[in-house]
Amino acid sequence: MIDRRLAFAWLALLVLAVPCTVAAQTKEDTIVYAVTGDIPNWDPPNSVLRESIIFGYQVFDHLAARDLKSGQVGPGLALSWKPLDDTTWEVKLRTGVKFHDGTPFTARDVKATFDRVLDEKNKLTARGNHAKIKSVEVLDDHTVRFKTDGPYPLFVERLTAQVMQSEKVIRDKGHDWMQENPVGTGPYKLVKWNKKQDHLLVRNDDYWGNKAAFKYLRIRIIPEQA
Repeated sequence: MIDRRLAFAWLALLVLAVPCTVAAQTKEDTIVYAVTGDIPNWDPPNSVLRESIIFGYQVFDHLAARDLKSGQVGPGLALSWKPLDDTTWEVKLRTGVKFHDGTPFTARDVKATFDRVLDEKNKLTARGNHAKIKSVEVLDDHTVRFKTDGPYPLFVERLTAQVMQSEKVIRDKGHDWMQENPVGTGPYKLVKWNKKQDHLLVRNDDYWGNKAAFKYLRIRIIPEQA
């Protein structure tokens, strides 16, 4: 399993990718990051901002993950994948994973996630990343089959580019609710969002991977002075 979410690895990524004024450990169980701008929403497929993508890594998981040291792509919520022919990929999912609301992660969530992104009516910014994917079929609770529009050598790479979201949330809560209420499988859960002020996240103690180093992650918004 690739661990890309220990606090200091996240800090290194944040410092490189997002304008940042300060990162400090205020208490033994809390780390604070200060950034110059807020995010528009907590729905990564609906934003192109780097902040949204980077913050999203703390709340959501991807089917595949890139190792920060080696740069290699390896398992995330998917344990394995294989091509069956030029236009078909079969993906085996990790078992025992739960969303923050306690709902088990299954193949239905993968299908619902991609169906939402690929639906032109939703106009999600992430759609362009997956335009070659034609459909996702559920084979069983932990197996999905992707059909692509012709050969797709970037398929595995694209598995690192899409967060997995809950079929139940997509169906029952809908797009507008998802903008401010992220329900992921990641190492942190959003507790509070004071827009243009700060975000408070708490460690997900039921996380399937390595536990986050700090119990609380606070993201402060400190605009640059004119």
